[in-house]
Amino acid sequence: MIQNLIKDAKLNEEQANAIIQDHLANMAAIDKATDEERARRVMALEMRLAERRALARQKVRYKKLLTYSRDIVVSKTLLQKRVGKRGY
Repeated sequence: MIQNLIKDAKLNEEQANAIIQDHLANMAAIDKATDEERARRVMALEMRLAERRALARQKVRYKKLLTYSRDIVVSKTLLQKRVGKRGY
């Protein structure tokens, strides 16, 4: 690779090495930026997933509470009917 760069661009070995080192540094910077962006996106997805799970748990608790409340109302109504039939 370096020999082709020297030959095609008519550079000396020092110039070719400098270009390659610059290229490698740029590639490392790109890799770092890509990794940071990927980590940011993963964190954002994890946060959204946690919010959705919390909402799902809240909905389950709400449904249980509604069922419990309905059962209390039904029990109270039945009890009132029984008491009313007995004449208390």
